[in-house]
Amino acid sequence: MSRRPTVARFSLSASARQHIDAIMATARDQIEAVLQREVSRLIADAHDGANQKAAHHRPAKQEVMATPAVPQPIYIRPGKAQQMFGVHRATLYRWANAGHITIHKRGAATFVRLDEVRAFIEGNQP
Repeated sequence: MSRRPTVARFSLSASARQHIDAIMATARDQIEAVLQREVSRLIADAHDGANQKAAHHRPAKQEVMATPAVPQPIYIRPGKAQQMFGVHRATLYRWANAGHITIHKRGAATFVRLDEVRAFIEGNQP
């Protein structure tokens, strides 16, 4: 008959649990940032692929006019806006409630447009 190894049982202190929670929150934020970049890249790749496919199926005699590239808006998380502009997240929500900027939701994630926040801070928006 073989013996089963014993498992040491211990409890974590409150400060150790807080430290682990902080590490986990940082890891979640980093994973979310990577996922956001990858999703943006995949969407851009899909958009480029659709444009190439559409260009491939155009009649040969049709002349294609060059159109200037329209810059895509950049969406950032309220925490990132707080870091970039030194504005508290709650202030961003107050501005949104007042109609100065728009809050965008994608599932549980919240985003604001970088150009809207910058324009409001610089006074270029009513």
